[in-house]
Amino acid sequence: MIYTPRFVQSFYELVQVFKELTGFNIAVNFKDEEIISRQQNKNKIFLNFKGHRNDFCNNIKIFNNRTNGCNKYDLKKRGEKAELLKKPFIDECPFGVLELVIPFICRNEYIATIFCGQFCKYPSRSRGLDEVICNPKNRHLDKTAVEKAYKHFTYIPSEKLIKIGNFLHMALYAAGEELFYSGIEEKKRMNANSLIKAAIHYIENSEQPVYSLHEIAHKLEISGEHLSRLFKKQMKQNFIDYVNEVKISKAQSMLKFTSLSIVEIALEIGFSKASYFGKIYKKITGVTPSYSRKVCNYKNNLKSG
Repeated sequence: MIYTPRFVQSFYELVQVFKELTGFNIAVNFKDEEIISRQQNKNKIFLNFKGHRNDFCNNIKIFNNRTNGCNKYDLKKRGEKAELLKKPFIDECPFGVLELVIPFICRNEYIATIFCGQFCKYPSRSRGLDEVICNPKNRHLDKTAVEKAYKHFTYIPSEKLIKIGNFLHMALYAAGEELFYSGIEEKKRMNANSLIKAAIHYIENSEQPVYSLHEIAHKLEISGEHLSRLFKKQMKQNFIDYVNEVKISKAQSMLKFTSLSIVEIALEIGFSKASYFGKIYKKITGVTPSYSRKVCNYKNNLKSG
């Protein structure tokens, strides 16, 4: 499935409303890591959730240059647990603060994890701070900076945090259901017209580079103009836009599973110029082909490491 800019935008807008209502610091990790970067240059709302940006975590990241720091704890531990549990939970980070972790599940499929926080471990802020500062593994931390940052954290009882988490969890579930049923409606529109169904079949199952509008129209024994009008009416998008989405979907798989160069992939899916392929790829996904390949290589290295 291609996560379109519209889908990602809707997801982030929902999380933004939650952030404004609660005042929580929020970070988001998608299972498909490439999605994290999409649309960030187009809308400031995306930058709000790129990662933990509070002073406490920033100090940990400075410390991270000398040791393993939290070592991507959100991604490696909390994300795995969120995918397994499929419900909100509270977790303590390696440096002694709590976070509310909320998975985004659509049709029983894990899509992303929202991390909310951070929160004091105890009603007494000084008790929690002492645990952080006095821990031998934190001896390299800037204790003055950590103490100053820790004062901004609040204590919220676990029961209340879980209730708050369930609220967002249910809202995300409803959004996921809407996304699923909108997909069903698209299939109904496709099945409503046998010509469009045949055209879709040609586009998605062609072994050669995807056919042009007039080539498919010729196979269907109608004019290109008629096919274009039918496609726009039934599919609610232009023929060429749909074809490009199919091409880019194939390109994403080739970037992930083959060693073909970007130029070779462009030619393979029917683009005569790699520069134009790159332009269309970024328009649809929000990132460049080379960036997608870097993300795939990074994920493969994580798995092998």
